Amino acid sequence: METMSVYTDRGKVRKTVAFLGAINHPTRQDLINAIVEQKQVNVSELSDLLKLKQTEVSQHLAVLRNLDLVMGLKIGKYVYYSVNEEKIALINAILSDFPEIEE
Repeated sequence: METMSVYTDRGKVRKTVAFLGAINHPTRQDLINAIVEQKQVNVSELSDLLKLKQTEVSQHLAVLRNLDLVMGLKIGKYVYYSVNEEKIALINAILSDFPEIEE
């Protein structure tokens, strides 16, 4: 009988947890969905759409940007955000294949 062990690539586990943890927040999920719907949108527009303070939107966008889930493009005095479709597709693939876990 083969011995089972825990996945030991700690760096990969840490990155995966951070990646999934970034979307495990309702506001970040709302931000991602709003950006997907709008294609390109700035902080002021997101703030109006989601009824959030601009500082709150900016803080959540920083988390998403650091994990390369959203990208910013500066046009004039505004930064317009779009999603990294490749990373969003990866999240969707991971979550759709992930088995249900009872708490």
